[in-house]
This record gives sequence, structure tokens and C-alpha cells, in this order.
Amino acid sequence: MYTNPGYDYCDNATSSPNHISKSGIRYDILKLLYAGMLLGFTPDKVRQFWKEHPLPQIKPENESHVFKELLQGRSWYSTEYAFSVFNDVEDFLIENGTSFPEFIENSFYRVNQGLPVSPRNWLSMSKPIFKLFFTEPDLRALIVHLINHYLGIFLPIFKSEVVLHTSEDDWNISILSINYDSILCSGVDLNKQMSKVDLGLLFLSIIRKLPECFRVPRYEHPFMVADRREISDIVQNVSIEDNLLYISDRLYAKKTSPDIFCTSKGINSSVFENSNTSVWVMCSDYFCPIRKRVVLHKGCAYGAPKLLLGFRYLKYNASPSNLLDSLIDDIVDFNDRQWSEIKELHNKLIMLVSGTNNFTYNHKNETMQLNGIELIRNVPAKILRKIILIYLETGRTEFYHKEFTKDDSIINDPYQPNFTVRLKRLMTTLETRNTSIEIQKLDKGKFIFNPLCKINYSEID
Repeated sequence: MYTNPGYDYCDNATSSPNHISKSGIRYDILKLLYAGMLLGFTPDKVRQFWKEHPLPQIKPENESHVFKELLQGRSWYSTEYAFSVFNDVEDFLIENGTSFPEFIENSFYRVNQGLPVSPRNWLSMSKPIFKLFFTEPDLRALIVHLINHYLGIFLPIFKSEVVLHTSEDDWNISILSINYDSILCSGVDLNKQMSKVDLGLLFLSIIRKLPECFRVPRYEHPFMVADRREISDIVQNVSIEDNLLYISDRLYAKKTSPDIFCTSKGINSSVFENSNTSVWVMCSDYFCPIRKRVVLHKGCAYGAPKLLLGFRYLKYNASPSNLLDSLIDDIVDFNDRQWSEIKELHNKLIMLVSGTNNFTYNHKNETMQLNGIELIRNVPAKILRKIILIYLETGRTEFYHKEFTKDDSIINDPYQPNFTVRLKRLMTTLETRNTSIEIQKLDKGKFIFNPLCKINYSEID
């Protein structure tokens, strides 16, 4: 029986994203995928995957910019591009000796404690509904009802609602409907694009983990209820006879109407918007030996009008007193260990794709050249010269402003050095010219030099 627990606060995105967001995907999902790949695979394998899926807004020859963009996460991606990536992820994992569930558990979950975003961003996104985390007695029941709020931020084309929430003894059962518009702008047919994407597995994996981010046990028993994909899109050797579906001549599914299926699950038939299209209900699980997982689930309806996910979980009628401790610790601890490891692996990848950059300082013209082309001149060039010389001689990467303002070979007037302005000019040039080296502010009067390539250096008179 369908019950409405009274959660009526799940609006869409709380902020207005840019012009492609209504039919696009926020950068966080691909950033998480990239970070998980760095933790699980060698740089050359990660590089190869993204070479085959170049970011649409970056020229292919600027390969290092692709990985910088993936890690920094600043852009929205079209749904067409994002799902072309999702289409191929599982094949990549299988080719490299792992399965999608293993990747989710061993790599995906290690980032942001399982949240799709950093704890800082999660707090910002949760402002409109934040008080609910402290007022609702069952935190795990609450999270399921909040999914639509976060979907509206990350994936605006998706809408969700809880279509069933029941309690019996010590257990809750929640069934979540997730739907999307199959036809997007430019006439793109999402159904065709998503035929290989196991959205059920993706959503179940992410949602199942969410309670652990708040030091509450994950959902014990996630399960599939309905899938928009056709069985023939998922497995081969499918045959149909007398409303029965066979895979390699073994009976696996039976045809039924949406109304009968909804009644069997205790769901109001209006969930499927009175669809007359028949669905195929699996009689047993189908385990794929290649993907090393169940790809068709017993009791799940395929070819359904909507994606339906279920969670059976123990009641947890107490909000933990340390609800935000782990998130706040991550925010306070600027040098988060997990992201430090990811950034180190990212830098190794950047060095792999960047090769060697040759810097030449011309004393006569006071210019710094990069690979034979003038990069910058005058005081910013002298600043870069000193940084490179110290780095190559000692390996030191952290510098203080006073090292330069008190050097009369760089700054002529120590009382008006304008050092901050000149350093900023150098930082901007290094970023815009694809030099594969970075200068970043560490603290007041202090910065770090981050070479993401090998450096050769020479001088001419």
C-alpha cells in the first residue's frame, strides 16, 4: 500500500546553472569517475580511456588540459557526451580486470566518503533542506526522500519521487521512481544512448552508500524494480514465444501489463502513467559471466516506462549526535589525505602527457622563451628564472615573496615592488599558455611552484 510520509520539500536545483545544464550533467560525476580511475589504474590506462573520449570543449592536442578540467571540475557536459562516456566505462573496467561493483567499492567510494561532491559543496547544496537532517527521526528514510533535491542539481533532466514507503516490524521498504525525458534538445534520443548504461546499478550504488557519509549503516538490501531498457539491449541470444522470453533457450521472463505488475509490487499503477505497453518480468536472475555480475534481476520489469529502484533497510530511529563530524573534519583538514593521493596521481598523469618543456632566458631582452617562443618578459620573466634555477638545483617548490622583493636583480625599487601584480601576471600566463607548470598561492606572502612536466633550462646573452 502506498503511503505518503509527508516529505514535500524536494524541489529542483537550488541554484541556476549555466546554459546547457537543463539538458546536461554537472561536472561532479565525471570528476568522481576520473578520480576513481586514478586510484584504480595506471596513468597510461587512464590516459587511453580519455583519449578515446576527449572533452568536447577542449582541443584534442591540449591533452593536459583535459585532465586538468576533469580534476578541477568547472564545466557542464552535454548529456550526449556524458552518456557516451558511461556507455564505455564498464567495457574499460572489464578489459582491465575488474567489474563495475568492484570499481564502485574500491575506488568510487574512497572519494568524498562516498558523496558525489566534496563535503563543503554538499553543505552548500543542502541549505534549503539542512534542518531536516536534525529533525527527522530516521535518517536513512529521509535520505531516500531527498534524492530529487540533489538530482535537480546534478542531473536536471532527471526527476525522482518516492512512490512507495512502507514499514513492517523493524524494516522499511522505499521504492524510488527516476524518470527522464527521452528526447532532448537537438533531437537526441536518450533511450538509444542509454541502452548500454545500467542506470539502475549506477543509482543504486551511489544511493546505497549515502547513509555511511553520516556514520549511519548503508542500505542493507537495494533491489531493482523496473528498468526502461529492453532485455535485448542488455543480453544476446534472446528469443520470444507465446509471451515468454528465453535467453539461450532457457526461460527467463514473462510478459505482463504494467497494471498487473504494479499491483504485484503494491505500487499505484499511476506511477507508469497508465501506460498500455507490456513489460517483461524476470523469473530469475541472469548472471553475465563477462561482466561478472547480475545484469537482469529477478522480479524486475524491463521495457518499463520508468526506472524504479527499491531499498529494504532496517529502521534507524535516531539521528546520530556526530552527524556532521566527519564532513566538518574534511572541510577543516585542507590537506585531505585521499585527495592528496588523487592529486599526486593526477600530476603523474600530467607529466606523462606533457613530456619535456624547454625554457630559455634571454639576458639581453629580459625574456623567457618556452620551446623557442617568447613566453613572458621583464620582471615576471626574472621571477620565473629564479624559481626554475632554485627548483632545478635544490628541488624546492615553496617560495616566499620576500625572496624576490629583496633581490635587486629582480626588483629595482624595494619600496614599490608591485610584486603581487607581477606574480599574478606570471601565474595567468603560465595557465593560459599550456605550459604544464603552475604557481599557486599557499598563504599570505607564500606560493608553491608545481611543475607538471620535465624541465630543461638554458640561458643566452
